[in-house]
Amino acid sequence: MKRNTWWSVPVVLLVVVPALSAKRVAAPPSPVHRALQAEVVVAGKVTSIEKEPVEIETGGQKTAYKVAVIKIESALAGAANTTHIKVGLPAMAVGRGPRVSLEENQEGLFFLTKHPSGKFHTFNWMSNSVPATDENYKAVTANVKKALAVLAEPMKALKSDRAEERSFAAIALIIKNRTIPQTEGKELGLEKLPAEESKLILKGLAEADWAKSDSSMPPPPSAFYMLGLTTVDGWNAPKAQPGADFNALMRDAFVKWTEGAGKDYRINKFVIKK
Repeated sequence: MKRNTWWSVPVVLLVVVPALSAKRVAAPPSPVHRALQAEVVVAGKVTSIEKEPVEIETGGQKTAYKVAVIKIESALAGAANTTHIKVGLPAMAVGRGPRVSLEENQEGLFFLTKHPSGKFHTFNWMSNSVPATDENYKAVTANVKKALAVLAEPMKALKSDRAEERSFAAIALIIKNRTIPQTEGKELGLEKLPAEESKLILKGLAEADWAKSDSSMPPPPSAFYMLGLTTVDGWNAPKAQPGADFNALMRDAFVKWTEGAGKDYRINKFVIKK
């Protein structure tokens, strides 16, 4: 039997993300979460795969990358006035975990980060794309655009006349500020958000429907847990009650906390120290 090699099979680029453990693989973050952590977000189509791999040396070790070219149909973030973008993936897939793939004519949403070499972009941790064939693709794309618009004008979004819009903005901003960034050897720190912005985010989360879920972004209870509140902040979680909806109990307790012990609380955001 002839043995296939990576250069003799149909060109499909794969990168394997290390799993949290050998037994359990973490699910990839929601599309909105991926978008809010990416440097570049584009909707487009893979038009070609370059034949020759690009070798990048890091720490004395060389890694070969296959490079795909994506034609940008819509630049959602970080790629203004750009028609094409190069994306590199390790030529040989190693390790365990979810695989991120690129192949010719693949269309979808791509969440990218500039490679340290500057030669191309690549996928960040578990930032696999959303294929255009996904049945919820249009809805996901709309929510990604909406979340990125929140980052552009957070106070405007938080002060919307519609409670649903305020809640969406609050969750998007919690994701952005409370996700630990990739430090790449740099020191991680915390900074408090401005008092008014923090208060409006908490208010927006308190107004949200905690029973509602959307696969394109974390639900309100998940956003709440990202805040990392403790008894030091005056927060005390409610006790579970037989037959009661615990998320409803949590929301009620959170609303009371924002009106009492948490009325002056300021959200801490993660930052990479310069």
